[in-house]
Order: sequence, then structure tokens, then C-alpha cells
Amino acid sequence: MLAVSAGTLDHMLNGSPIRNKPFWSSVLASYEHLYVYVYGFTQENCSRVLASLADVLCSRLSHLRLNRLRCQTLRFTVSASHPALTEELTGTQFDSDNRFGDSGFSGLSEIPGVETIVTINQLASFIKVERESYTFFVHATEQVLDLDEATQETELRHRFSHFVPQLMFLRHAFGDRCWRSPRTYANFIIDDPYLRPRYGFVNMAQLAKNAVKNDFAATIALIPWNYKKTSRATGTLFRGPDSRLSICMHGCDHTEGEFGTRDVDKLHSLVALASKRMDQHEQRTGIPCEKVMVFPQGVFSAAAMHALKVGRFIAAANSHLDCEESDRPQLTFRDILDVAVMSYSSLPLFSRRYPSEDGVEFCLDAFLNKPVLSVEHHGFFKPGYKPIEAFVQRLQEMNTDLTWTGLSSALMHSTIEKRLNDGTQMCRLYCRKAIIVNRLSRAQSYRIVRQEEDPCAIVEVRADGVRVTHRTDSEGLAFDLEIEAHGRRSVEIVYKPAEWTATGTRASMSYTLQVWWRRTLSELRDNYLCKNDTVLSLAKSLKHRMMNGRVAT
Repeated sequence: MLAVSAGTLDHMLNGSPIRNKPFWSSVLASYEHLYVYVYGFTQENCSRVLASLADVLCSRLSHLRLNRLRCQTLRFTVSASHPALTEELTGTQFDSDNRFGDSGFSGLSEIPGVETIVTINQLASFIKVERESYTFFVHATEQVLDLDEATQETELRHRFSHFVPQLMFLRHAFGDRCWRSPRTYANFIIDDPYLRPRYGFVNMAQLAKNAVKNDFAATIALIPWNYKKTSRATGTLFRGPDSRLSICMHGCDHTEGEFGTRDVDKLHSLVALASKRMDQHEQRTGIPCEKVMVFPQGVFSAAAMHALKVGRFIAAANSHLDCEESDRPQLTFRDILDVAVMSYSSLPLFSRRYPSEDGVEFCLDAFLNKPVLSVEHHGFFKPGYKPIEAFVQRLQEMNTDLTWTGLSSALMHSTIEKRLNDGTQMCRLYCRKAIIVNRLSRAQSYRIVRQEEDPCAIVEVRADGVRVTHRTDSEGLAFDLEIEAHGRRSVEIVYKPAEWTATGTRASMSYTLQVWWRRTLSELRDNYLCKNDTVLSLAKSLKHRMMNGRVAT
């Protein structure tokens, strides 16, 4: 495998035809099979480098011309003819802002045998040329993503040219030696409803029926404050192994920014109270609630993530990946592109997204081995269930191997694997509870690893409830497992007991009344006012004046 920038290649050959042929002859003669990736073209080096490639690939490559795209909006198209290369992005089309000055080749239609993988505004951005036992990938982009660059971006379409073709090339060249998710899991999260026959525009029985009919799974992000409101009839929809509905925690009282504080005692109290309420809810209703947190308004602090880890949560799912603190951990593209962000006390933070018309961000999530997590509120169902049917169908058409399951199950199954030289399968975990599946028809040895901020805090590792030997170092956790053919193992990492203990301090009457008032207003809005757009608009205006900038419900 050879990856080289056009600038480096131009410098090595110094624009000399005399040097060009001996160089490529030497390179190609040295390997039985060879994959070459050339990128970083500029107006200055393009013609010389293409002439160099034309000598070994196709003489007409020298006819290509590099065009700098200067329009504000770019139209990307990924070929539908190379699914083994383009994977979950096969056949996608989407628009993106031209923030970084993309480029493309013109004149490609005149060259037979050269396959276009990605086009931008009908110009070839990423092409593939096969000759005998070697394959060349030529990429018009000038930039490659710096993984250590700090970022707050979550919509990666604007950086498509800077990392997606490179990943396609690497996966094609290295195959199962690259990290890949064995399967892509999906879940549709609905924020706020309590478990009654109807909340706002959500009819729970119809939701359950529709989930079965259209083969998807939904999770209600339930506000623990509402733990006593579950009705017996609605509760039956969430119980049983065949249920397509599940619940997770959505804050505690769902006051604005409640998990954005840096007050450690308050955060631990919120986590303990939310867990206690949902434990009582499970005892009363029989509906399990895995410890996955969805933050109200998407607001959280790094201290909140640590409090969740101490509270034995397995993960958080959020629309924002940056915390609210001025001295927050600086996320990089390396963090954002990973299956989950692990920079907050090694508790995985998974990204979720609102449905979009083109769905490309969900395709990118699947391409990056992430679970496909979508989120909406009850208002999404105002027109009925056609919108969610269309959205689910669009996702399934984009990725036929999508597995819909409960939120906690999707996150625990979200692992990545690669093959080592000795045949061992290396598997990287994200959640402290994980499920590892051997999809082969033979037994397989696994080396399991997980990033840990404080490896010394690990007491033991269990596989199917049985303690297994583990190792820790500065990188984190590692242990070995054998999994039989088509078998599965349930893994749990056990940490030292938390040093923090609940003080038992009761919330003040004033605070309790404020929470009650906000929740009551929210339910009034969702269940009644939202049915009339004019009344809802007037209510919002009145509320804004009354609150005078204070907390929204």
C-alpha cells in the first residue's frame, strides 16, 4: 500500500519524464499486489503528476484538468456501482457548503476504464483505475483531515472530501485488518412522553403497532419526575421480549440545564434520585430501564459525565457532543469520528440526530461504525405515522443490514473489530456492559480492549457472570475470550464502589413547586395547546413575557 501526496510525488520526480518510468517500474515490480492513493492536487502540480500517472495507467489521464469549485453549495454524488468500496454511502446524493474550497477533475468522461467513485457538481473528485495486479485511487482534494484538529462540528458532510475517500481506500486496501463494526444498530428516540395511552401527538398503542409493521424500535426518553404516571395498559406495550418499545432516562426533573452544573454534590444527587425513581418505576410496572442518559436540552458538563459513570450508567446519548464548560475537554476529529466520544471519564457519549431529508449524516454514522440514533419529539407525529414510516424506510434503503433494537441493546452491541496477524480478532468496547457476537461458523479467539481514564479503578471483568483475567496499563483495559461458533458473550466491567454517597438532603419546597409548575406547563402545552397553532403561539409569547428570560419548560 502506498499513499502519497501529489506534491511529494512531484518533488520526487521533479517533473522529469526520465525519472518517472524507472520510479514506477521499480515500485510496481516490488509488489505482487499494490494499492496506491494519490491526493493533494494543486493547479501547480496537477498536470505534471497526472502525466506521471498516465505513463503507467492510461495515457489519456493527462487530459484531465483540475477545477477549483467556487460556488457556495456543492452537490456530492457517491457511485452506486461500487458497493464493496462505498459501503453505507452507496448511491447517496447530498448538498454541502463549500467551506474549504473543494476541487474536481474535468474531462473524465472521455477516458474508458477509469471509474468515478465520487463526483462534486458533476466533476470527478475521487476515481479508481485498475491495471493488472495494482489499483490506483486518485483524489482531487488538496486537504486531508487532521485528526488532532480541535472541532465542535457534528455534521461531517462539510468535511466529506477530507476523510471519506481516504477511509474507503484504507478499508479496500486492508480489508478485515481495519476496524469495522460487525453490524449496524439503530433506534428512534422520542424525548419527554410519559407512559400513558396518549402524550401529545404520540399514541403509544399505534406507535407499538407501527414499530412491528415497519420493523423498527423506539425508545421513550422518560423524565424520571414522571415515574408514577405510567398507566397499566400502556405499560404492557413495553414489557416482554418481543416489545419494540423501551425506555431510558431523560434527565431527572428536566429543569433547564440541570446537568450543565459543575456542582458535584448536586450532580450526584440528581443521578441518584433519577436512578431511584426508575428503580421504583420498574418495581411497580415491570418495565426495565437501562442506565442510559439523554440530557435535557442537550446540556451537560464533564462533571455530569463523571457522575453518571460513578452512578453505574453504561452511556449517554446526546445531540451535542461538547459540554458547556469554559474549560471543557477539547474534542478533536479523532474523538468525533470514533464510535462514541470517550473523553469524558471514559463514559461513552453517543451522538443522535434529527431526521433529515437526505439522511446523509445517518449514512456517515453507519459508515463510521456508529449506531444510527435518531431523535424527535411528539410534534413529529402531528401528521400521523407516515413521517416515521418514510424515515425508517429511507434508512433501511440506505443500509439493508440495519438492525433495529432497544437503545441500551444498540449501544452495548456497538463494538468494532479487526483481524490480527495471528488470526485473533481484536474487539474494542465502549460501554462498561457489552455483548460480543461471533458470527463465524467456527470458534474464535478474541482480544478485548477498552479505553479507560482510570484503569486502576477496575475491580474485575466478568463474561456471562464469570470472572475473567484482565490486564490494565496506561492505554486502558485488555482481556482475552474464546467464543464458540455463532456464540455470544455478555461482558461487564466492574469498578470500585463510588467514594461519593448520597447525603439524603431533600429538595426545598420552593424547588419542588417550581419543577411541578414547569412540568405541568409542559404537559399542558404538549397535550392541549399544541393542538391549535394560534393558541400555542399566543401561549409561547405570554410565557416569554412572564418568564422574562427565565427557565423554559
